[in-house]
Amino acid sequence: MNNKSFQELFIQNIRDNKISSDLSSQIVPVGKLNKNDVISVYHKDYIARLTEALGETYEAIWAVIGDEDYFHLAKNYINEFPSQCIELGQYGENMPSFLMSHPLTIDYPFLPELAFFEQSYWKTFHQEKEISQIDFTKLDTEKLLTSHFKLPRSMMFFNWDSPLLSIWKMREQGLAHFDEDLEKTQKVILFKTQHAVTVIEITSHQFDILKLVHQGHSLGEILNDSDISEQEISQ
Repeated sequence: MNNKSFQELFIQNIRDNKISSDLSSQIVPVGKLNKNDVISVYHKDYIARLTEALGETYEAIWAVIGDEDYFHLAKNYINEFPSQCIELGQYGENMPSFLMSHPLTIDYPFLPELAFFEQSYWKTFHQEKEISQIDFTKLDTEKLLTSHFKLPRSMMFFNWDSPLLSIWKMREQGLAHFDEDLEKTQKVILFKTQHAVTVIEITSHQFDILKLVHQGHSLGEILNDSDISEQEISQ
């Protein structure tokens, strides 16, 4: 058995928490631990590391549902999607879709959207920095209205039926004192600048304007083709 085959077999046995006949001859007992005990120790460490990795990415999900439900969720997810990642930080790609059919959404229907936002935040965090080349102070009114502005490539738009940004912001301190209306809508943009990932709550008009700009429309076209006023654009 070559080294690559051994590694693949070893990892598969750790995931399954049992030792195969092919691997048994390759495993050396340690101290009072027999071969099955050795695999069991590695399996527990494997589960613990993946549970921690999911918790770092989906910190707000953990804060919302609490420890007991989070550990059950992580266990179910790990069983459904064994890790194929070399970097633990990349683990958890399927969490938003996994939550869509999970029983927890009965009490917390916003969990898939919250998971997608948290995933998007970290993906954006790891993207290359972007530097804006636009100097609005040097554009006259005519040029400003006819120009097509290029927003950050990383910019994402979120339109929620619950205050997920408010929940996300309280993820570290806990949600015991969270008192916002869970039916309050929020519109949010997320993007990366040369300094950091930026998350901003915006108004409905700002949301509509930025989406049109992002789609390639000039400010003049937005004024002519929609009911958005010049005053709303200036804001």
